[in-house]
Amino acid sequence: GDVVVNEGHGDQGQIGGDFPPAIAAGDDGTVHLVTRHDGTWNGGLDIRYRRRNASGEWDRDYLFGGRVKRNYVVGVAWAGPEAVYMSSSHGGTDVWGHLRIWSAGSDGATELGRVNSIWRGDSDSRMRAISGRVFMVSGKPDGDGHAAYFLHAGAGDGLVGELDASVQTHTAGSGRTGFPDLYVDGNETVHFTFGAHQAVYYNAYSVTGARQLASDALIFSGLNEWHLSSGLSAVAASDDGEIVVAVALRSDGGFTASDSDLLWSISRDGGSSWTEPQDTGRNTDGGEGRSRPRLVAVGRRFFLFYQDRFESGISLATLDAGP
Repeated sequence: GDVVVNEGHGDQGQIGGDFPPAIAAGDDGTVHLVTRHDGTWNGGLDIRYRRRNASGEWDRDYLFGGRVKRNYVVGVAWAGPEAVYMSSSHGGTDVWGHLRIWSAGSDGATELGRVNSIWRGDSDSRMRAISGRVFMVSGKPDGDGHAAYFLHAGAGDGLVGELDASVQTHTAGSGRTGFPDLYVDGNETVHFTFGAHQAVYYNAYSVTGARQLASDALIFSGLNEWHLSSGLSAVAASDDGEIVVAVALRSDGGFTASDSDLLWSISRDGGSSWTEPQDTGRNTDGGEGRSRPRLVAVGRRFFLFYQDRFESGISLATLDAGP
């Protein structure tokens, strides 16, 4: 419970109605942040990249991408010491837009290209990497043509082209589909959840992008209405990949899912089967999908970060899955 370090490198955009900042930890001991500052959603925000080196010094700090419409969805992934990639959204017509992909250099970011037609402004995107490969998930919760997307590519000059060519589409369930999450375990399996109408589905991928389940597994249902009614979730897996934990929000029926029961389910066979969902007894604010919980695993202990309805700031719950 003691504070061991407190460094002022936060995110000004992490307020009600905004999506979260991004963080990646490298195998070399570096930490990489992408945060939002100043500006407006329509006029654009300042997007900042910062690196904390293995010695604990913040040695890189610069803005990238300029202020463009709806650039509030950001991501970062460490694929190697010289292969750090970022993503940022760029709004177009109405709520639709595209995702821009960047390479982080020592004194600035280089735009590598963009991925089109997999994102809209009221959903989000996630980015992770392992063993020189980059994974992205995104969603487009339209009233029709609903889908969540999984992308993967090898680090290097061909990253964006490979991401674009690799898109796999998930359309299980019905209604507005999106709000995905992903997590890479120590055995390089990529765990993936996404929301459909009042439901959350799960699948997994190999490090080379092979889908592990023939059909998406329904793990939460009856999550009730909010104005998009797409299931809101988070997922993580133990280092050995045997234990997978997912959480989901069951809305009270309000417009933004502002008062939601926080549910959880666990798989002890790598995601092949799941327990019946249980209620944690805690309530959280879904923030119109922008304040979803986050799960992180260390060994077989799971850390859940969420916004408790009856507490200030960010709350922490832990689950020890045992030996």
